[in-house]
Order: sequence, then structure tokens, then C-alpha cells
Amino acid sequence: MTETPEKQTWMQCWTCAHLSDGPNMTCKAYPEGIPDALQLGLESHSKPYKGDGGIRWKLRPEKADE
Repeated sequence: MTETPEKQTWMQCWTCAHLSDGPNMTCKAYPEGIPDALQLGLESHSKPYKGDGGIRWKLRPEKADE
């Protein structure tokens, strides 16, 4: 999978290297919870988004071959 979040915004969190393991939707950029706009794909996280601390979407290495 070489697609960017702009092409696959609905699954950007699931393919991101920064997504945390666990039952809650959290990541390095949003340890208290990923904003709904990013989770739902309403916004792409390949660009700055409020409160992300400079951490952006990055493809998980294991997803690169899919």
C-alpha cells in the first residue's frame, strides 16, 4: 500500500505507524484520543492538524507491501 491519506482518509488511523495498541483510538500525536475529524476521514493527517505536536500520519511498515 503506497497510497497517501488523501486517497484513503477513511483508514488513515489504521494504517498509521503512530497508532497505539489498545482498546482506545489513541496515538503518539493524540495520547488522550484521536479527534473525530481524523478518525472519520473528514480531514487528512498528512497535513498539520490542531494539537498534533508536529506528528503526522506515517505508513506502518507492515502495510507498505499490501
